[in-house]
Amino acid sequence: MSSEFEVLKQHIIELEVENAEIPELRKKLAEIPELRKKLAEVEARNLQNDNTSNNILSNFNSGAVHHEKPLEEKEMDSFLLEAHKKIVSSEIKQCNKEKKLHTESMTSSGQEAAKQSG
Repeated sequence: MSSEFEVLKQHIIELEVENAEIPELRKKLAEIPELRKKLAEVEARNLQNDNTSNNILSNFNSGAVHHEKPLEEKEMDSFLLEAHKKIVSSEIKQCNKEKKLHTESMTSSGQEAAKQSG
C-alpha cells in the first residue's frame, strides 16, 4: 500500500509540474495572433519599401536614359573637341615661332650694335 501511495504521490507531482506549464503555454498561445499581425505589418512595409526602391531605381534609370546624348551629338562633340585642340596647338606653335623670331632679332640687333661700337 505504501508503494502504491508513493506511485500516486509521484504521479501527482508530475501532474502539478504539467499544470504549472499550462498558464505559460496559454500566454504564448495568446501572443500568436498578435505576432502574426505584427508579421503581416512588417511584410507589408517591406513590400512597400521594395516597391519604393524599385520606383526610385526605375526613375533613376529612366532619368539616365533621358540625359544620354544621341550618337550624332557625341560624334559632333568629338569633332569639335579635335578641331579646338588643333586650333589651340597651331596658336601655341605660332606663339613659339614669334618668340623665336623676336629672340633672333634681338640677338642679331645686339650683334650689329656691338659691331658698330667696336
